[in-house]
Amino acid sequence: MISQIADIMRESLSMKLKAAKYLAILIDTDIPNTESEIVYMRLLEDGKPVNLLVGQQTLEHFHAIGVLDATKATLHTVCPEDDGGSWMKKCISFGADGASVNMGHRGGVITHLQREGITLKGNLKGFMDLTNPQMKQHMEAAINIGVDDLKARFGGLLKDEGVQTPVESFKVLNPDSWPENQASHLTFGDDGVADLMRYFKEPLEIGVQHGCNPG
Repeated sequence: MISQIADIMRESLSMKLKAAKYLAILIDTDIPNTESEIVYMRLLEDGKPVNLLVGQQTLEHFHAIGVLDATKATLHTVCPEDDGGSWMKKCISFGADGASVNMGHRGGVITHLQREGITLKGNLKGFMDLTNPQMKQHMEAAINIGVDDLKARFGGLLKDEGVQTPVESFKVLNPDSWPENQASHLTFGDDGVADLMRYFKEPLEIGVQHGCNPG
């Protein structure tokens, strides 16, 4: 079921990316206890800017080329380069933390992107100065937008709409949460699975229409 939901969400994301005329790529490589990168894209949806999670990719090398390769691999899952709508043709902005591996002018990811033909818009002069009033204003706006996006994307998972929240319902898929008494397995998790089926009804129904078997 999880794999099917992921496929439907990936297909939806791919359609949004292909429909976008331009977009921004945001990455985060500062993930505790892992050597991974998270990739987001920012585009207009119904005339409003939105941040969309593309995916997470393990870094084979923690240098600029390694980060760039991981970025490409993540975006390739929703936008293959041979589909005629490459994300690189639409990318006009790149966001990351200020580490030299990302933003270095001589060998950072942003430099390699520009060498590959991406034309980034805007002037960042003075924006690395945290005392800059304009920088503070943009940081506050970015934080507020991020919080609003998180609430819009995941708020429904935390609302108690039934016996338990969708987040709690996912525990039924974790064998560590199953009861030790095997007789209890006959009915354990029925409510949780029912809640998940209700919450993900739309993508599951779309999957069935495409010939997928939710079982």
